Amino acid sequence: MNMAGKLVAVGTALVLVWATGGIGFAPAFAQSAKPDPASSSWAASANAETGRAEADDPVADGGSDGAPEGAAGTVDPKEHLDAESPHEEFAPDPSGSSSAESDAGEADGEDAETTDEKPLKEGILAVLALVQGDGLSSAASIERSGSTVYANGVPIVVKPDADGKAYIFDGAGTVKLDETPLASGSKVYGGGNGVDIDGNTSISVEAVSNISIFGGGYNGAVSGNARISVANASTGTVYGGGFSDGSRAADIGGSVSIDLAGTGTKSKVYGGGSAEASKGDASANVAGAVRISCENFNHQGGSSVYGGGYARTSSAYSASAQVGSVQMEGSGPTYVLRGGGWAFASGSGAAHADVLGAIEIVLTDPDVREVYSGGYADGAAATADAASVDTTVAGGEMMMLYGGGTADGGSANVAGAANVTIDGCSNLYGYTIGGGSASNAGSADVGSVAISIHDSVGPVEKQLGSWVAQAVYVGGSASGAGSHADVTGSASLAIEGGSMAGNLYGGGDASGGASATVKSLSVRLSNIAAYMFNDGNQDVAGLLSLFAAGETVEDGSSSLVQDAVDVQLSGLNLENLWGAVSAVDDDPFAPTAQVGASFQEGAGLTALLACVDRIELSHELVVPAFQPKGNGVPTMIRASNFAVGDALVTCPAPDAHADWFALDDREIGFEQREQSARWLFSRASGSIVVDPEADAGEVPEVALADPDGALSSLLTEEDQAALDGGSSVTFALKVAPHDLSSDEQSLLAEIARLASYTFVQHLDISLAKQVDGVETPLSTLSTPLRLTIATPYEAADAQTPTKYAVVRVHENPDGTLETAVLEDKDDDPATITIETDAFSTYSLAYAVEGSGGTTDPGGNGGGSGDDGSNGGEGQGGSPDGGGTGGVDGQTGSRGQNSADDPLGDGANASATGGKDSAGSLLATSDPTAVFALAAAGVTLIAACTVGAAAVRRSRRS
Repeated sequence: MNMAGKLVAVGTALVLVWATGGIGFAPAFAQSAKPDPASSSWAASANAETGRAEADDPVADGGSDGAPEGAAGTVDPKEHLDAESPHEEFAPDPSGSSSAESDAGEADGEDAETTDEKPLKEGILAVLALVQGDGLSSAASIERSGSTVYANGVPIVVKPDADGKAYIFDGAGTVKLDETPLASGSKVYGGGNGVDIDGNTSISVEAVSNISIFGGGYNGAVSGNARISVANASTGTVYGGGFSDGSRAADIGGSVSIDLAGTGTKSKVYGGGSAEASKGDASANVAGAVRISCENFNHQGGSSVYGGGYARTSSAYSASAQVGSVQMEGSGPTYVLRGGGWAFASGSGAAHADVLGAIEIVLTDPDVREVYSGGYADGAAATADAASVDTTVAGGEMMMLYGGGTADGGSANVAGAANVTIDGCSNLYGYTIGGGSASNAGSADVGSVAISIHDSVGPVEKQLGSWVAQAVYVGGSASGAGSHADVTGSASLAIEGGSMAGNLYGGGDASGGASATVKSLSVRLSNIAAYMFNDGNQDVAGLLSLFAAGETVEDGSSSLVQDAVDVQLSGLNLENLWGAVSAVDDDPFAPTAQVGASFQEGAGLTALLACVDRIELSHELVVPAFQPKGNGVPTMIRASNFAVGDALVTCPAPDAHADWFALDDREIGFEQREQSARWLFSRASGSIVVDPEADAGEVPEVALADPDGALSSLLTEEDQAALDGGSSVTFALKVAPHDLSSDEQSLLAEIARLASYTFVQHLDISLAKQVDGVETPLSTLSTPLRLTIATPYEAADAQTPTKYAVVRVHENPDGTLETAVLEDKDDDPATITIETDAFSTYSLAYAVEGSGGTTDPGGNGGGSGDDGSNGGEGQGGSPDGGGTGGVDGQTGSRGQNSADDPLGDGANASATGGKDSAGSLLATSDPTAVFALAAAGVTLIAACTVGAAAVRRSRRS
């Protein structure tokens, strides 16, 4: 066989080289960029041609030391460069000798050489170096060992030649680099065999069958990017990265790009590398992004596509096949698609196939059996986590979609959002699950979920003799004790347009003691038509049912929404709206979460309303059947656009109860007819509600001492007319902690000095009127309101008897501040009762009885040089309370240290005037310490609402 006329692929160039027998072409496989004398690429080629390759050692690492039998020697490109090369380090030997015979070639196989091969051994061909950018690097050439090819960074194309067999061509696909075809089951690596490649790799495969592809190297890293293109080919497994068994790392320093086009089945596709930790800690990471584009996934062969890598360990070694991020797009049918990686750990080592950044999946006109948007983790020490997931399905049809990952004993969490968008899908016939899937104590939590479905079809079909339709779970799916697939944050479900039937579950699906909860949920359903089908007898309208907080198995599992569910409905009829459903008996279930639903224009029910806390109505709602959340617990109604006497809810039940429904701002009318009941919109008659939600540690409890009288004094003629028209009029008293301004501090300090007050808390008390939700603040009143304020515990617990008061600082319209001391009008030491007609800053104060001063300072004492004759005589202070009182304008003495001094110095400078020296507040150079507040923004609302006069007020025990 004549081997003297072959081409060498150097980068994308073809190089003419010298041989001893004359001008010819170098062999197709020369030594790699970083030569290893123990492994000869030319030897591998010779083995392939003579049929002596190691069939069970495809990567030539199974004990083949030196050159195999019959192989020619290693080529040293430095000895055969053109003499005109400007690079001195590669200058030719001055002797002019072109001989480069390999010692390995001398050792074996001379008897097997043919006459045609001998000239090659006597004068091994050299390879010109590859020019790369700013200089000349060592030559890069492909290497072959049996059925395995290492491209060493050289761009290659694998495609059939005229004989129909697959060969390796140069990157342009025009020049064949080897005469030996690739057999079925061959492996092609873009990188090297146990060596690192500095640069990029590129592999294109066209119209061949059963070839496995690695964008990276075999136990060798690639510093740059890896590119794989497969067109009209049925391949084995495709890995965007390299392979590591732990001997050496096989990382990709850049990004990975995989393009799958045309027909043909792909057994499996991984965007990352393969790390199998059998000989040490294995690393086949991709530092950058993975991009997978598939024109036709073709699921008929059971193919699976993973956006991430493959990490496996069954030993004490760890495996890592992480990637930076994933972008996946494609069309056509596929069996299983996963946005993340696959990790398996069964020994004491760990396996990591995480996606460190975002996963983005876009499927156009797909036929998808299963989509798991996250990764897959198998084993307690396996992780296939992701930062976030965004999955979009446009058109096509789909059986099952998970927004998160799958954890079988490991971790496949999504730290951030898991977003699912389905647009124009013609056949949603299975399950859409917003979260992940967990079993065997695995974790597949997600940070938040958003499911959005537009203009799609959820049909009703007959399967195994039963009519079935789709199911949507906003949460995840978990089974077995210790497993959890929770949505740890908020979730949303929005469906708009299209025609659908089926069940919507606000929570997850959990069993066997597992957890698949959702923290809170927002649901928006609008303009959805019924799915019409014929059941064999008649046309039937298939509708959606919403189980707002989810489904519970009641076996110790947790699968419901935890906090609250807010539902907005417009332009559709629901079959059922339940707070939750029991999977045990398919009966309504009352969740702990608060469930509220707004029935907007065109929204209605055809069957059962059950276990819902509140509804908002703008039109009459017909409820064919009803179940309250509990005995005597009405569903509250917030109504708008109703006139007095209009029906709010009609229920065709002869035995309805009046307390099934109630209005939140007035009494509700009830009318029981022979075969139906109606709940009517009535005129608001007045009610007072005190909101108990404020934190007693931040603000004291405030209540109206006379609710009915307060309401009567507050309502104007205009308010009464609004009530007659069906409006709601509410007065809201709000109390919040207050930080004093400098002007307020100065005024209160003077009052404290004169009246011996100790201030314990400063409040902002405001009053507002709300008419149908429109709020107007009220700063002053014509008739005072009487308020009762719980005594702050610091004063109430004082050992010395105390006197309480409230000092009001009110800002006038011109900006000036006006103070007023509002004395306690009751004898209850636990409360302070005041009357007030202005709403501003209120400071709670007390004075210790027997201290040097009273709240009545008497006449002006002595000022401006007068003898103080107009001043009364102050009472003397006790040693603990301050100094001796001044007499007739004389100067009082300095007080002694006070045990109860809130400032801690127990003394006060002498004061002049007809009032005693105050012994606590002013004896400091930093009076602002007195007025510092822990403003926590907690607001107490005392709502004076037109309706039944009733006060809900809790007294501190």
